Amino acid sequence: MPTATELELFDQHHGQAQRIPTQYRGLAKSLRAKIVQSSTTADDAAERLLAPIRPGEAWYPVPTRKRLEFIAQTWRAFPPCGRLNSVVRYDKGKLEIGELRLVGSVIGGLDWNEDERELSLAVRLTEIVCKPPEALRERTLILSTVGLHALARCYQRGLDHSDQRVLADLTVLARAALEAIRDGDQEVRIPAPSGGAWVGQRYPDSGLIIRTFLAARPVTGGSRQAEVS
Repeated sequence: MPTATELELFDQHHGQAQRIPTQYRGLAKSLRAKIVQSSTTADDAAERLLAPIRPGEAWYPVPTRKRLEFIAQTWRAFPPCGRLNSVVRYDKGKLEIGELRLVGSVIGGLDWNEDERELSLAVRLTEIVCKPPEALRERTLILSTVGLHALARCYQRGLDHSDQRVLADLTVLARAALEAIRDGDQEVRIPAPSGGAWVGQRYPDSGLIIRTFLAARPVTGGSRQAEVS
């Protein structure tokens, strides 16, 4: 995984090597803090909802329809900040939840020095299915990870510097990760809704690691494309 120095060199390779102004690093840190608070609240609430119906080693509880309906209603009311997409269905005694949510993470291995690690946001997929008398089934998967460097570049190089625009640009990373896994891509370049592009790599055990965000430049006809010079 790339170090901070390698990220700056990566930007130099793409002709966008200016250092990130402090204000954009601050915006990236602020957004991450908001998302960490939101996702922690949601995760704590989810644990309280699901713990009583999780299978044990030799048995599993059978939740009532009323409990499953309550889980569905409560899940829909989870904090919206950082929730990229959420589908909650309860029908004829079957509960299905699929959610894409941004959560706090850290890029770097356990053997990395503290100053080599990078605070980041991860796009997490959560899938839950419960249809009594079958046991509850859960799955979580980290699809993409965006370090503060890339997040700050997105604030700096996007069409505007709002949280809303940056969050909209982050929504494309889940599908891109699944496509990269399907196609076996290693290097990825992902067009963002605002006109720029996320650039990174796919790692077998970590999903997509986004290294930077490239600005868009005007082209003939008034549209924009990612700058690669």
